[in-house]
Amino acid sequence: MSDAPPIEAVILTWNSDHEIERCLETLAVAMVEYGRGGIIHVIDNGSTDNTLKVVEVTQANLHGVEIRAHAMGVNTGTTVSRNYALRKARAPYVLVADSDTEFPPGSVKALVERMKATPHAGLVAPQLY
Repeated sequence: MSDAPPIEAVILTWNSDHEIERCLETLAVAMVEYGRGGIIHVIDNGSTDNTLKVVEVTQANLHGVEIRAHAMGVNTGTTVSRNYALRKARAPYVLVADSDTEFPPGSVKALVERMKATPHAGLVAPQLY
């Protein structure tokens, strides 16, 4: 697993062109703040708006993370699309969120630190508000 990034994220989208930019920007900052960047998998479920174009433009402006867009072509639903991305992830920590999520400073670092401090846990979840 030495070639694996320290953390990967899975973000599901469907007609999310109004919210995905903020999601990716705040997530990228929080992942870089964690200290080592990582990979963000954007799984698009057949959007008919500009979601994939917004992802492409946003990717060009982010530093320290790699965005991998995966166009499913049709809306496969959350389970199929999320599992598709989870099978691709190789990092020891995988964050899963929806396209309308915003990540406050310190959030990714806090989640990873909680996982490290609780080795018997299979997952941790943040407070949502």
